[in-house]
Amino acid sequence: MKISIITPVYRERKQFDKFLKDIQKQTNKNFELVLIIDTNNEKNLEAIDKLPKNLKKKVKVVFNSKRTTRSQAID
Repeated sequence: MKISIITPVYRERKQFDKFLKDIQKQTNKNFELVLIIDTNNEKNLEAIDKLPKNLKKKVKVVFNSKRTTRSQAID
């Protein structure tokens, strides 16, 4: 069974970096990671681009053009 991890990404870069490190330690390799980026933050995109190739294949990025609350960003 494939696991989908869906999370909004904001400007909290330190937390996002820690999140990406934790994802790389994931023992279940049958997952996809959907990142909802609220604003076009190039530093977050650069962090995603630095992920290992096998993990990058599992990442889907969705750009949310409207600034919303955290819970609304997932809708």
